[in-house]
Amino acid sequence: MTKQRCGIPDYLTSRFGVSQAWTKKNLTYHIGAITPKLTEEQVGDTIRNALDIWGAAANLTFTRVSKKEDADIVIFFASGAHEGDTISFDGRGSTLGHAFYPPNGDLHFDMDENWILGKGRGMTDLFSVALHELGHSMGLAHSTVFDAVMYPTYRIGKQLHQDDINAINKLYKTS
Repeated sequence: MTKQRCGIPDYLTSRFGVSQAWTKKNLTYHIGAITPKLTEEQVGDTIRNALDIWGAAANLTFTRVSKKEDADIVIFFASGAHEGDTISFDGRGSTLGHAFYPPNGDLHFDMDENWILGKGRGMTDLFSVALHELGHSMGLAHSTVFDAVMYPTYRIGKQLHQDDINAINKLYKTS
């Protein structure tokens, strides 16, 4: 049985799995196509809440913009091969999403997953995946600490682990 996981390969670049930071503190984001399983408001609030957690840890701010051309981070749901990406989704059950490191930062969710908010048998919590993938958008690689948000396999997680905080502090020098 394959575990649900992030689509980013596991190449640790340092103890805290940091990659590259944004060179500015005020970032913009755009939400494009969403899953039909959730409302636009639910998706927007979920992304905002996950961004707020990373923003508080890294001293970053985020503003939602209406045009993707104006966004530092473009977020959307897609199936299979999709726009501007060489990494295809695999359908339900394995790769849940992937994101790119700065200066791109875009985040894509697999449309074919059974997205919900919270727990549910055979379902995938959007907030938990968004929190993880946005860590990549902030510049973090995967962690080797099982309980960290940035660990590569899926689990419900609503807050950052100390390992995540140490990594984002190292990257943005906020400690």
